[in-house]
Amino acid sequence: MNVLVKIKYLLFALVLTLYYPSFAQCPTSDYVFVLTQEDVDNFLIDYPNCTELQRLYIGDILESNITNLDGFINLERITGVLQVMNVPINNFEGLNNLTSVGDFVLYAFFDTLESLEGLEGLTHANYFSIELTYHLTSLKGLENLESVGDNFRLVDNFVLQDLSYLQSLQSIGEGFLIKNCDLLTNFNGLENLSSIGGDQFKVDDNDNLIDCAGLDCYFFSEGFRNSIPSYTLQSSLYPSIFDICGILILSTDEFSLEATSFYPNPASTDLYLENFENVKQIQIFDMMGRLIKIPSITNNSLDISSLKPGTYIFQVTFNSNKISNNKLVVK
Repeated sequence: MNVLVKIKYLLFALVLTLYYPSFAQCPTSDYVFVLTQEDVDNFLIDYPNCTELQRLYIGDILESNITNLDGFINLERITGVLQVMNVPINNFEGLNNLTSVGDFVLYAFFDTLESLEGLEGLTHANYFSIELTYHLTSLKGLENLESVGDNFRLVDNFVLQDLSYLQSLQSIGEGFLIKNCDLLTNFNGLENLSSIGGDQFKVDDNDNLIDCAGLDCYFFSEGFRNSIPSYTLQSSLYPSIFDICGILILSTDEFSLEATSFYPNPASTDLYLENFENVKQIQIFDMMGRLIKIPSITNNSLDISSLKPGTYIFQVTFNSNKISNNKLVVK
């Protein structure tokens, strides 16, 4: 072997020696499953240069002894699932360098989790879900989250008080769900959210949510409601939506309409209804959405003599359960 060939061989071997570790700097498995604090600590020891994982599962159904996530300090991306379940941590310090995840799933933090601090670097998640927390009062740590590609879910977060740390969130791709977050009173923090896609928009069973402030009026409009196959909005928000957006919502039952005809309009004492045999119920609301009267139908006529002069919403529910909302003027 001549000298030149030897030198080339030695250089090639040196390159392999220097760079081969980079090909094995992360686990070869598609997922990493950690159940103990020792598992977390050893990850940094075993893979000090690992910056990207496909899937990371922290904790399981049974509560673990994991108290910090410092072993993942070098992670920058998780392309698949990040699931954190039943681990007694106070926050997410240790994931400070994480910028994007595929599916972000937090579930069942019974005693300790108080904030999401440590996730300040996160700007994008494909799927985002926080469910069943008892001490999480805010979403501090998500100040820089800009987009969610799929579903956005906040469910059973019983002491979550506000959404103010979501001020950077601009778009949600496939669905919006806020349910059983009983201390929420408004949507402040979502002022920059301009796009929600998908087939579901659901805000329901949040005991103190009475103010629509923070969410763009477009998301309560008839055009948006009709674009979402499954749209549910708790009725406690209706007065606020009328006050702030000038939108009167009387039913979220598919917002389906069926033609109806009544006369005269304006009226003073009696109304006459066509096709009354197909009608299940009549309800009359004022322009604030408050129920004023449920008149009975005699043949095809209704007595409205007790109504004061003004403008009302005349709602007809048909036997098919479809609904027609009409403006009625009483003189």
